[in-house]
Amino acid sequence: MDIPNKNSSIKYFLLLVTLLLLITGGVAIAKYRTGENLERQLNDVYTRSFLQLVDCVNDIDTSLSKGIVSNSPTVLNDLSNEIYRKATFAQANLGELPISHIEIDNTAKFLSQVGDYTYSLAQKSLRGETISTKEKDQMENLSKYASTLTDTLYSLQNELYSGNLSFNISKSANEAIAKENKTLDIGSSMEDIEKDFEEYPALIYDGPFSDHINKMSSKLLKNSNNVTRAHAQSIASEFLGNPEKITFRGEGNANIKTYIFSATASSNDDAYIEITKQGGRVLYMLKNRNVVKREISINDAIKKGAETLKKHKFYSMKESYWEIGNNIATINYAYVQDNIVMYPDLVKVKVALDNGEILGFECQGYIMAHQDERLIGNINLTIDEAKAKISGNIEIVSQGMAYIPKDDKTEVLCYEFKGKFNDKTYLIYVNAETGNEEKILILVESQEGTLTI
Repeated sequence: MDIPNKNSSIKYFLLLVTLLLLITGGVAIAKYRTGENLERQLNDVYTRSFLQLVDCVNDIDTSLSKGIVSNSPTVLNDLSNEIYRKATFAQANLGELPISHIEIDNTAKFLSQVGDYTYSLAQKSLRGETISTKEKDQMENLSKYASTLTDTLYSLQNELYSGNLSFNISKSANEAIAKENKTLDIGSSMEDIEKDFEEYPALIYDGPFSDHINKMSSKLLKNSNNVTRAHAQSIASEFLGNPEKITFRGEGNANIKTYIFSATASSNDDAYIEITKQGGRVLYMLKNRNVVKREISINDAIKKGAETLKKHKFYSMKESYWEIGNNIATINYAYVQDNIVMYPDLVKVKVALDNGEILGFECQGYIMAHQDERLIGNINLTIDEAKAKISGNIEIVSQGMAYIPKDDKTEVLCYEFKGKFNDKTYLIYVNAETGNEEKILILVESQEGTLTI
């Protein structure tokens, strides 16, 4: 009988142990990776819920700010429905965050009551009853709490984006780790938010009106003939300053049919441009260039944009709102007829702030809505009578007339009032025929531009 070699037995034993260690290690790694994936998925869920909470509270803040200065039952009803819907969604997202160990009764109560309260005021207004000064004050108080909550949540959002906010579930080890790593724990942060509500009582481009054009048919082009592709290419080349190379890229089949071209200049800057098949108008143009510094002022940029519009036969245009991003100014111009601003007839121009070059051009609103001579609607109110329709809370700083687009794609002639209340600037539009409050916008003004919400 053969006797097994001792060294051989040891080798087999070591091999077996090694295999067992590899299998065990593999299982451990697989479990670790599975746990890591689950943790990442949970973190994604918590992040989404938190960001949706921030958006909802911000929308509530904006709608409350508008409701304070509204005298229209219809507008107040629309705002209250929006607040109620956003408050319900905010509560759902708050409930999905890993903060079950935190008492957030006051914050939850605010989100619950803000929707109910504004809804009750809207119903009262629709019944023809007057909203009292006390009730308006209560809405203003709700707005202050909403603004505080919005500011705090935006601060936490910035911490989240910078990696300084964690969604730790336990209050023990994870909080200690968060403290060691100098990160904020969502639970502790919500405790701080709750303190802001300890005294909470029981019971917010491009410029305005840019989303009205998606399904309209063009008033400007309706009687125009079609142009050939060759003719469209010559129009594109002239608009771009006759670049070295221009190439046909296809056809656009949206509500405005277009020929699409790309171009390359001597500086190797790329450009993209669309020419309407009907009428041969430039619908859209964008140049790809990095603007690294600012050499000209926004006023100079506005003048450059106005000169470009005149050069391409856009007359009687007035700048309205603008914003700056990446050293490029995006300026909105609207057509003016008889001192009435036609907001539907909108053209957007992008101007480089290093040398004034036109880097972008878009006139879909203008092409859809423009008429050389609009038939002005009935004006049954004087400007003083229209002003009397506005809440007394508003301090009027300017006034005029404007056509604005409605959600049903029609236009309405309004008195436009710009006013201030509680460090916010508002645009309020009163129907010149009926006296109804048609729309309220909040202006967000800064050194980088003026936006509306």
